[in-house]
Amino acid sequence: MTDFLFLFDIDGTILDSNGYGKKAFIESFEKLFNKKIDFDVSFLGGIDNVIFKQLYQKFKLNNKYINIYWEKFKKEYLLILQEYSDTREWSLYPNVYETVSYLSKYSNVSIATGNIKKGAEIKLKKFNLLGFFPVGGYGDKAIDRVDFIYDSIRESEKKYNKKFKLQNIYLFGDTELDVKSANQCGINSVLIDHNEKYKKSALNWNTKYYGNFKSIDKFMKLISLQEKINHKKIYFF
Repeated sequence: MTDFLFLFDIDGTILDSNGYGKKAFIESFEKLFNKKIDFDVSFLGGIDNVIFKQLYQKFKLNNKYINIYWEKFKKEYLLILQEYSDTREWSLYPNVYETVSYLSKYSNVSIATGNIKKGAEIKLKKFNLLGFFPVGGYGDKAIDRVDFIYDSIRESEKKYNKKFKLQNIYLFGDTELDVKSANQCGINSVLIDHNEKYKKSALNWNTKYYGNFKSIDKFMKLISLQEKINHKKIYFF
């Protein structure tokens, strides 16, 4: 276990902000630019930095000042996100705290998320999880999901002072994009599906593992038999 690294996505995997993460993002953009976003914006598997740029360009704002406004946006967004964290009801998925606590004690853990770092910290802190994650890869500068996954691995190797073999790295994520990016990076994809929405789709997504944290004991037994696993099939737990 000490040679394993477990990467965690946040939204939809660890917790559910009940829409308030997206709401804080949209409200911040509207307030900063005095624009009304009256169209749907998908945040599923998104990257904060990329979503901001897409909105900025959609409204044909002056690209010369995009970096300045990105910094201003982050400040406004974090204020609103913190307010929603303090005053609104969010949900932690079953057995997440126990899983993270166990893996951080006996193995190595890191965050891999499209959230900006300080936004991720607000979300994790709400459920007393921040202290378990000394490192991570985030969506402050990433333009693709593989960017923050590689950042997460690189920062983990610095923090834990060891080189992790790709076959010993696992990414817990809740979307097809998480699966694809894990596979692109050559690491193990673990599709977390709390409501079994993607059980049939998972067969076509080429994920290696499928389940949720309520059955994490079964997952741990599976990876302990790693050398015997047929990586051409999906393992359900």
